[in-house]
Amino acid sequence: MSNRRVQVHSMEGVYLRNFPTVVPGTGESTMLPRDVCMDGNGTLWVVGEGETAEHVVQYSTDGAAMARFDLKKSHNFRGIAVDTRTNHILVTDAANTEVQVFRPDGSLVRTVRHPEGEMKYPHYVTVDGEGNILVSDWRSDSVYVYDESGKFLFQFGGKGSGEGQLMYPRGICTGSSGHILVADNENRRVQIFTRHGEFVRTFRTGFKPTGLAVGPEGQLVVTDQPNHTLAVFSNY
Repeated sequence: MSNRRVQVHSMEGVYLRNFPTVVPGTGESTMLPRDVCMDGNGTLWVVGEGETAEHVVQYSTDGAAMARFDLKKSHNFRGIAVDTRTNHILVTDAANTEVQVFRPDGSLVRTVRHPEGEMKYPHYVTVDGEGNILVSDWRSDSVYVYDESGKFLFQFGGKGSGEGQLMYPRGICTGSSGHILVADNENRRVQIFTRHGEFVRTFRTGFKPTGLAVGPEGQLVVTDQPNHTLAVFSNY
């Protein structure tokens, strides 16, 4: 992040290339990349952090800046995801306790909020195969699930170290089976749930996991932010 670039590696961990996170339309300005995702066309979407948290930038696979749209100014952490069914871009906004859904041109489709204000600090976000929106909340130690229209469906987790409980959840993604994987940061593990939020099993990483992704052959990719590394697990 502090190097203001995106690095590309093979699934075997071999370094391939990197590109600077240039913000188009700002001269040579670059942003601190906080989160990254890929859309259905193979292009990358990156959201910034700190003083650059108001930018979302689209890059080609070779790192050329293609487009940008701006967000409400915020110094909070942001997460980003793409609904590949609609090509909508979802960005968390912890300052306003919501998820914002945009078209690729930056026009706002909708905002997603908990109807009773229970979602306190939306951090990371993903979209499952049915279009449901899954949000990890760092402050309430829970995952909130909404349908495609933003209607609240259910939540799961809750603070603790037992099975199905979470402590400072971070990254979230879904696997090919539809299971939900959550980076249970403070408990040093990844927890796996059914698409309905029922606990399945725990996978211990040995470090505090931050970001999660599932590879093309089902590999679990986990970032270890404090140690500036990532790990790839074939069995979990």
